Amino acid sequence: MYDYFVYTWKKLFTPVFFVFLFSLCLHGWFSLSRLYFSQDLARDLFLIEQYKIEKTWLVPYGPKASVGNFYLPPFYYQIFLGLSSLVPSPFTMTLLIVIIESFTPVLLFIIVKRLFDEKAAIVAGILAASAPLVVIFSTFSWNPNMVPFFSLLTLLALLEYGRQNNLKYLVTAFISFSIAFQLHYQATLLVPVFLFAFLQQVFQKKILIKHWLIASIAAIALFVPYGMAEISNNFQNSRALYTYVTEEHAHYFDQLSKNYFVWTFIPAFVERVQLQENTNSFRLGRILIFIGLPLLCWYAYKKKLLIVALYFLGILFMLRVYKGDKVDYYMSTLFIFPSLLLASLFHWKKYLGLPLIIFALVISGFNLGKIERVNQFSEMSEVSDLLLIEIPSKQVRFIIHDDDFANTMVYLSKMSDITIDQSSLQIVDVCKKEEPCFLYPTSFSTKTNMESFTSELRASGKYHYKTTITPETLPFVLHVGYLEQAPERTISHPLLQQNSMNQFGSDMLMSELFE
Repeated sequence: MYDYFVYTWKKLFTPVFFVFLFSLCLHGWFSLSRLYFSQDLARDLFLIEQYKIEKTWLVPYGPKASVGNFYLPPFYYQIFLGLSSLVPSPFTMTLLIVIIESFTPVLLFIIVKRLFDEKAAIVAGILAASAPLVVIFSTFSWNPNMVPFFSLLTLLALLEYGRQNNLKYLVTAFISFSIAFQLHYQATLLVPVFLFAFLQQVFQKKILIKHWLIASIAAIALFVPYGMAEISNNFQNSRALYTYVTEEHAHYFDQLSKNYFVWTFIPAFVERVQLQENTNSFRLGRILIFIGLPLLCWYAYKKKLLIVALYFLGILFMLRVYKGDKVDYYMSTLFIFPSLLLASLFHWKKYLGLPLIIFALVISGFNLGKIERVNQFSEMSEVSDLLLIEIPSKQVRFIIHDDDFANTMVYLSKMSDITIDQSSLQIVDVCKKEEPCFLYPTSFSTKTNMESFTSELRASGKYHYKTTITPETLPFVLHVGYLEQAPERTISHPLLQQNSMNQFGSDMLMSELFE
C-alpha cells in the first residue's frame, strides 16, 4: 500500500503539477485576503440579478467598454449568469477566475519546456504565478482578467496545430480567441499570430482550407446571441464601435514616439508586471527587451517554433499601431512576457539569469507582501447598517458627486432595502475621500456646475447636516443630512447632461440618480 502511495504521488507530483499547485495556492490565498468591491462588480451583480428576475437566460450584451459608447459581446455575463444560478454568491466569478488563471503558468510551462528545457519552464511558471500585477488581476471579478489564459491557450493550440495539423487544435485556437475577444477587445492584438499561422501553412503547402473554415464557423457560433441582439437593435453597438474605431485618437498616439515606446514604455511595463515597480533607468526591463527578446527569437528560430516569437512581436506591433490609451490591463496578453524573457536569459547563461531571477522574486515577494488585505464586502454591510440607522424612513435622495460611485450606491440601496427617491428630503452626498463635498451653500463668485447644483439645492431646501459615514478602505464617504422643505428645481444635476448624451448606457444602472 505504501509503495502504491509513493508511486502515485511521484506520478502526480510532476513539475507541471507543482507549478499549478503553487499558482493556485498563491492566487487562492490572495483572493481570500483581498475582497474588493468595485463599481464594475456592483453593476455586474445588479444586472445578473435582473436577468434572473426577468428570466433572461440568453444575455444580449456584455459589459460596457471603458472607452466609447459600445459594449462587449455577452460571453462574460452568460457565464456569470449560468454559474451564479448554480452557486448564488457574489464570489462565483472570482472563484472561476482564480482557477482559470492558475492554469496560465501551466500553459507557459508547456511552451517554455518545448522552447528551452524543463528547468527554464519551472522558472517561467513560478515567475508568472508570482508576478504582482498578475496576482492582482487574477484574484478579483472583472471581465478582462481571464484574457491572459485564453490568449496563451490560443498560442499553444496554434503551436500544436502547426506540429500535428489536427483540426481539434485549430478549433481550440479559434474558440479561445473568440472567448478572449468577448472578454475584452484587446484580444484583437492576436490577429497577426493567426495571419502568420495561415501563411506558414501556405508556404509549407500544408494548408487545409476546410480546417480553417470549420474552425472559423466554431468561433463565430459563439457570437450568435450577440448577432441576434444586434439585429433586434439595428446594429446599434456595431455602429458605435465603428464610430469609435474611425475617430481620431492621435493625441494619445503622439505621446508615444517610436523611441519612447521601445526604449522606455515597454521596459517600464515589463518591470511593473514582474516587480510592481520600476527600477532606476528601467534597467531590468531594458535587459529583458534588448537581450532577452532577441534570445527568445533566436531559440524560437532554432526550435522551429517561430510562432512563439511572432506572437509577442505581433502584439507589440499592434500596440504600437493602436492609437489609444495603453493602460496595464489593456496589455494583459503580455502579462507572461517578462517571465518568459527571464527564462530565456536563464537558459542562455545561468550565471546571468539566476541573479536576475532571484532579484525579481525578492522584489515581487516584497511587493506582494505590501498588497492591502481588505474585506470591502464586509465594509459595505457595515455602511448599510449605519445608513439604516440614519435613514429610518428607508427613502433617500443620493447626490452623486462622482459618477464612479453611482452603481455602488444602487447596490447599497438594494442591500439596505432603501428606496432611491430623488424627491426625498433625506439627503446623502456621495463623495471621493480625496475630494470634499460642498455641504453648505457656497459664496464663491465662480462655481463649478457641481457646486452650483448643491448650493442652490441646499439654500432653497434649508439643508441640515447630520453625520458622515467614512468606510475604512472603500473610496467614498457618505454625508447624511436632510432638507426642511422641497427645494426649488432651478438647475439640473451636472452629470445629467452626460447621461442624456448616452455616454453611459447600461454601464450606469440608474439615470434617476442624476435627476
